[in-house]
Amino acid sequence: MLFKVVTLAFVILLILVVLLQGFSVLFFKKGKQNTNPQFVSFQKSYLLFASLVTFADWLNAPYLYKLYSSYGFLEEQVVIIYVCGLISALFFDVASGYIVTVHKEESVFKISTVLYAVSCLMKASSDYSVLILGRIVSGAATSLMFTSQESWYVKYHVMYYDFPPEWIPQTQSKVSKASSFVAISAGVIAYFSTEFMELGAIMPTIISIPIVLLSTMIFPSGDSKMILGIGTQKALTSGERKEQGRLHLKSYVRGMKKVGENSQYLMIGTVKALFESVICLFIFLWTPVLDHHNPPLGLVFSSFMAANIVGCFAHEWLSSWFHKTRNMMLFVVGTACFAVLFCALSTEPTQEFPIVSFISFLLFEFASGFYFPTMLTIQRETGLAELGRVVNAWFKIPVNILACVGLLVLHSSTNASGTRHIFFSCCVTLALAMFITVRLKNRNSDTDTAASSTAAVASC
Repeated sequence: MLFKVVTLAFVILLILVVLLQGFSVLFFKKGKQNTNPQFVSFQKSYLLFASLVTFADWLNAPYLYKLYSSYGFLEEQVVIIYVCGLISALFFDVASGYIVTVHKEESVFKISTVLYAVSCLMKASSDYSVLILGRIVSGAATSLMFTSQESWYVKYHVMYYDFPPEWIPQTQSKVSKASSFVAISAGVIAYFSTEFMELGAIMPTIISIPIVLLSTMIFPSGDSKMILGIGTQKALTSGERKEQGRLHLKSYVRGMKKVGENSQYLMIGTVKALFESVICLFIFLWTPVLDHHNPPLGLVFSSFMAANIVGCFAHEWLSSWFHKTRNMMLFVVGTACFAVLFCALSTEPTQEFPIVSFISFLLFEFASGFYFPTMLTIQRETGLAELGRVVNAWFKIPVNILACVGLLVLHSSTNASGTRHIFFSCCVTLALAMFITVRLKNRNSDTDTAASSTAAVASC
């Protein structure tokens, strides 16, 4: 029964995504597109490259838990593998900015893709210690791979092409949406290679290896001699790069100090950490909840990504009519909390309701798709976005710590209802995020009222 529900949901969501994309292009984006031919060409080449890298990474997602469990490991053992990956990402999310600053982006990217390919090969081993090491390498490689390509884009956008910095969010938005579309296709290919063709859960990982290595061959070299005559600029020496790296690390300290001195920034960062820690837990939980009911996991994953895109479109439309961003964030967090609550209620060990769980997961993915552009808008409105990578690096620390603690404490071998308890904990976490969002909303209302009163007094 679940197989049929998943297949039907995937088809409906895919048709909906295609219709919404067409509707968006025809009506909402008419006249809003950047028509600078040089920028459009540069953006398209980067989108193609970034989509290829993202596609290789997404291929590993749908059947990763299935792969580990196929080796005979218990759920508690798989948790340890996931936690090791989170800890690796925790360190390299902070360190990657320094590494990319000190070394050339192209060199870091090529090394990270080789490491990523090695981590994929290590997944073919059924040795527990090799799988743990592979997960650690994968966490490091993924952080370095995406940080280096993003750093390359920003540098060439501003320094070499001399495009306005205000155009960078246009590319970031397209990359984010393209990532979701690519994820849908990755889920479908993973399903056909693993289940339809019965090649095993390792097959999507094997497919991803040549793709990620191919990306090194099409890495945009950005020959500066061909761009605005800037090739005459003196290349930075190793010492100058190291000095830039030290300044980069100092910017982390200065950025965190600014956040600590601003209560509004702290509240936004806390909501970000709470919500995204639940997303990290969701990434682990969805497979063990649904897997023993034999759904097509690749199509389940693609359905999730389609629901995520629908959430992005919902934000796009509502934001054009409804400009109270904090109210939108309250709606998002409340929707996610409602979805997680039903996940908890439907995963009672003695009486499971997999269809309810699947629909709840879809609702949570819709909320996640709505959440990211909403959070980005709030950061821009408050000036927090100016701190950029600094904020993301610092607030990923509590995200990963909360996810690790949740998995380890609530998913021990002595806890028969561990998954259900995690969902209830996620519900409490999102309820706390809702409370903070309400305070943030009220604070903004008080500020607007005070500003209006001041303007009225001044006019008198």
